[in-house]
Amino acid sequence: RSSIDQIMATRFSPTFLTLLHDEAESIAAAEGYPIRPEAHALSEGLVLNPESTATSSMLRDMEQYFLVEADAILGDMVNRAFSHHLPVLLLKTAYCHLQVYQNRLTRKIS
Repeated sequence: RSSIDQIMATRFSPTFLTLLHDEAESIAAAEGYPIRPEAHALSEGLVLNPESTATSSMLRDMEQYFLVEADAILGDMVNRAFSHHLPVLLLKTAYCHLQVYQNRLTRKIS
């Protein structure tokens, strides 16, 4: 729910973001797409850059109270993890958060 620099300014963010990144990579590997070491280093460097003001398109949608691709992105990742018996607690937590956001938003719309 923020830019990378703001997230990185929190106490446990490097650990949290590294573990979240690892969960996503474990799903890719289980699906037959292991991440090459140089790609891992590049993406982790982007995610852990304390000077980056980057945000996700999903955050920008949320800030405008738009529906987001919760099911299509995180839901799909969680389902894939489940099919491989991968314990992706952080991804499940993020997905739960997005589902709550979507549920609240759709109640206001209808």
